[in-house]
Amino acid sequence: MLKNNKKGESALLMLLTIILTVALIYFVDLYAPNFAKMVSFSDMAIVVIRTLVIFVFAFIMLRLLGKRQLSQLTFIDLLIIIALGSAVGDVMIYQEDVAPMIGSVIAVGFIALLVRGINMIIAKHASLGRMIEGRSTVLVKHGKIVDGALRKENMNTEELMSELREHNIRRVGEVEEAILEPTGNLSVRRRRAKKNK
Repeated sequence: MLKNNKKGESALLMLLTIILTVALIYFVDLYAPNFAKMVSFSDMAIVVIRTLVIFVFAFIMLRLLGKRQLSQLTFIDLLIIIALGSAVGDVMIYQEDVAPMIGSVIAVGFIALLVRGINMIIAKHASLGRMIEGRSTVLVKHGKIVDGALRKENMNTEELMSELREHNIRRVGEVEEAILEPTGNLSVRRRRAKKNK
């Protein structure tokens, strides 16, 4: 209950911040006519549409790259980093007539709301969550590499062995199960040693 309340407060605070920032920019536009000439509401709509298109495109490309590219990050985490960096990058470097501040504010706010919406969907619908975040893949089962699993994840045997060595495992036969998680981490469970009678 407390966790859901904090999420709701966080979403409300995020929305309030976006509204206040847009209101601030509106008042600057109102009292600084030259600034108002640089951006219009149609420009804002274009920024939102372009942000959505790039976000979806980047998501699809990252999903196609596979889990191994993430290494600790989820797809959504990585997309947030890329999108926010892109949204704020030009505004920090270029003048207002080249990269208007309002465009960056709209893009960052839209990304934040988009990610919040995606996270809410993932929390409520497990099947959509698996589609968005990916599924775990069993690479090794009962001491043997699962047929086709490495190919599916764009891995080769040497990469698998490198990952296993990080778990102090020298041979695939020592592994009961090795699972490539959606974050790119490899979870490994060792085989139990046979007892001599």
